[in-house]
Amino acid sequence: MTPFEVIPDLQALVIESSDPRLDTLIPSAFTLAPGFVGMPHTVDTVARLALLGIDVDSPIQHYYRWPRERTLIPSPFSHQVATASFAVTNPHGYILNDIGTGKTLSAIWAADYLIETGYGHRALIIAPLSTLERVWGDALYFHFGHRKFSVLHGTAEKRKKLLATPKDFYVLNHDGVAVIAKELAARPDIDIIIIDEVATYRNKNTGRWKVIEKLIYPNPKTGVGAKPWVWGLTGTPTPNSPEDAYGACRLITPTTVPQFFGQWRAMVMNHQSNYIWTPRPEATKIVFDAMRPAIRFKRDDCIDLPPTIFQTRDVELSAEQTKHLKELMRELMTEVEGKRVTAVNEGVKLSKALQLAGGCVYDTEGVPHEINTGSRLETLMEVIEEAGGKILVFVPFTAMTTMIARELNKHWKTAIVTGDTPVKERNEIFLQFEDEKSDLEIIVAHPGTMSHGLTLVQASVVVWWTGIDSNDTYTQACGRITRPGQHRTTCVVNLSGSAVERRVYKRLVERQKMQGALLEMVEKGESIL
Repeated sequence: MTPFEVIPDLQALVIESSDPRLDTLIPSAFTLAPGFVGMPHTVDTVARLALLGIDVDSPIQHYYRWPRERTLIPSPFSHQVATASFAVTNPHGYILNDIGTGKTLSAIWAADYLIETGYGHRALIIAPLSTLERVWGDALYFHFGHRKFSVLHGTAEKRKKLLATPKDFYVLNHDGVAVIAKELAARPDIDIIIIDEVATYRNKNTGRWKVIEKLIYPNPKTGVGAKPWVWGLTGTPTPNSPEDAYGACRLITPTTVPQFFGQWRAMVMNHQSNYIWTPRPEATKIVFDAMRPAIRFKRDDCIDLPPTIFQTRDVELSAEQTKHLKELMRELMTEVEGKRVTAVNEGVKLSKALQLAGGCVYDTEGVPHEINTGSRLETLMEVIEEAGGKILVFVPFTAMTTMIARELNKHWKTAIVTGDTPVKERNEIFLQFEDEKSDLEIIVAHPGTMSHGLTLVQASVVVWWTGIDSNDTYTQACGRITRPGQHRTTCVVNLSGSAVERRVYKRLVERQKMQGALLEMVEKGESIL
């Protein structure tokens, strides 16, 4: 490693080197003494030094204030600093940190620094729909009060109007890129592209992939107009097989993989028969070499993280769910006006609201009826892919467990645990789940059956299908993965499609009582949607 010293007061760098290429590659470099070269400590300088194999501190480590205006975070975590430092000195690269490690903030800090120093102008964040507001929007709002941002969601006209208003950051869902592709192409000032869950683009034959390729490389043959800064974020770059890395690599670092998919498949897979391909033993190394430059932190590597991270993912309600929730709201407003609300019937209404949100409603006879769940199932599967390991999915209403497991079993081996599951079968499920070699990846469970005593530390991620009206059950169920033997930071993901769900989750996380959660919203004239 080449010795170097940073002089912060001068924003300068001194390197111990006699390499004659320094004068050519860095025109501003000057000789201080034989064998010692001084130069400005900038993003450009560090990038040029990297071409010579000289690794020095990124300037963001020394000159950035790491904004966090509306939070009580004392300082960024060390792995977040390392990740942001990597990003600002690697114009096209991969951030492969696990879910829950704070890569969202790292990427925004890096983009903010580039804008602050003039190396970038505006940033476009392309992310799953469920993360636009609650993950990316919240991060921008709570940490970057000095920046303006827009979440580009809604009708095509609304998105175009929002994009036309100058902002520092624009946040857009994956499929939304096609909706305003023409308008985005006309914005060369948007020169930083952050692609969250870049593994979504694993298939380069899809329309989604082709649209974003055109955005990044308007003229792929000449390279004219290509976006200078493109970072792909994901904790699971190959969710199904080594083949999955190909599409992302063709977007971020197209020269690290062959031009044609067939060539890539032959590199990482063995052809067993007409329809069967299996990974080659060396496939992991080949993928690792292709997805470079990259940075990777696992949650269990990040010893400074809190023991449990809570995250909310937005889902879109179906028209049927919206209709029923509006009816429920009208009923409750009538009861409030007539002063006929009691703790009991408010609790019944809250339970009904959560049933509607989860997609299965019980009638007066106790018979469950399934209704369209909007994007909730799709979002759950996104989280499962991101997690890349064993997961507990808690579902507060028994009838919903079968509905969810039926769909998940099409992709992952899934077991159901409810009050109707015999004890012997239940114990067998838990034994399989805790066996590292078992292919049982997901348990879909009613939380009441798993809220005490169990240790299920093979999972480090819990997903709540919808909220629950019991603080104790929520806390205890989440506690199944934080038992002795858990050596990783754990993550709890709350799926939410309505204001009432977000209110319930807030009270659950903060351990507040549930009574009055719904009534308070009605009395204040707030919509439960």
